[in-house]
Amino acid sequence: MRNWPTRPTRLLPSLQVLFVLVLLFVVGQDNRAQPKVQIPTSGHTSGVDNLIIQGKELESRQQWSDAQTHYRDALRQYPDHEDLQALLKTAGIHSDLARRYHDTSFLASLTAISQDKARDSFSEILLKIQTHHFEQPRWEAIARQGMHHFQIALSDPLFLQHHQVALSSMALEDFLDASNELIRTRQHIRRADLVETVLLIAQNARDTIQL
Repeated sequence: MRNWPTRPTRLLPSLQVLFVLVLLFVVGQDNRAQPKVQIPTSGHTSGVDNLIIQGKELESRQQWSDAQTHYRDALRQYPDHEDLQALLKTAGIHSDLARRYHDTSFLASLTAISQDKARDSFSEILLKIQTHHFEQPRWEAIARQGMHHFQIALSDPLFLQHHQVALSSMALEDFLDASNELIRTRQHIRRADLVETVLLIAQNARDTIQL
């Protein structure tokens, strides 16, 4: 069993990323309309398969906003299609990453924020989530969702380039396994528990994948 530190001693870059990005995705995605890009269809596949092929073509070009709009439109035709739902979520995360990592004020905030400010800001986000729930939020489920979004971010070339991270598949797998195990074994009764978990995951990111 890994001996996790009880309290990180300094603010890590990955902590900033987790605070400002991953848990921002929990609150909601940007749903602004984007202009459509037309991708040719294939006559040898079904309607939904054609839509996925078109979306993958946009993804390959890293046109994430267009892919997000495309999958949202596709879900109007196939509202219960789980693959389209997952693809929309992934495209939305990449789109948000692209928008924020081209925002100079956001990039400046990543290096300027203090540990106390980051912790307080994160706690405020969780308080907003708690306020909008009639029942106590499932903090562990929020942590798992945040880790899923962070995993998507770790596949994004712009994100990796900015943070100068070169990931091996083994290092990534070790990081994800250890972080998910941390979420599973810790108690998440209060929002402060989730804050502490994110601090520990940030420490893990520094140690495991040098983020």
